[in-house]
Amino acid sequence: MERKCSLAGVGNFACGESRGENQLINVIECNEDIQNHLRSCHLARLNISERELILARAGHFNPTEQQMANMHVCSKHRDQLGRFFRPLRSCQYPLHNGPTRKCHGRDVISLKLSQECLTLYGSLVQLGSCKYVHVIMGTPITKK
Repeated sequence: MERKCSLAGVGNFACGESRGENQLINVIECNEDIQNHLRSCHLARLNISERELILARAGHFNPTEQQMANMHVCSKHRDQLGRFFRPLRSCQYPLHNGPTRKCHGRDVISLKLSQECLTLYGSLVQLGSCKYVHVIMGTPITKK
């Protein structure tokens, strides 16, 4: 049986090469240090491995060891969903309609909120994406 990327179709990009690498590896082997990436995405308090981060951003929450052993990831998906992920700058929350505004601040989609969006709305909002802050008359309103 030919191996293929288990995350094909996830994201707005096709499988392939990234940063000079073009290999297919088992998801279990994804164990690079991602602490700097988590800090840059305002997720420094999150205790998560590279493979868990990649799978969460692909919508695979809490897979078993057996499931991960059967999953492979291409270099492009590993990088784009892992340590080189860069969120869109506009709100990604499914129910926030209206004019698209650039998000500012450190409010990002958490692991729990990402899971809830997928469960409740059937929409994958990737961990670390920007979360909308309501703006009235140009003044941000945040909940305390």
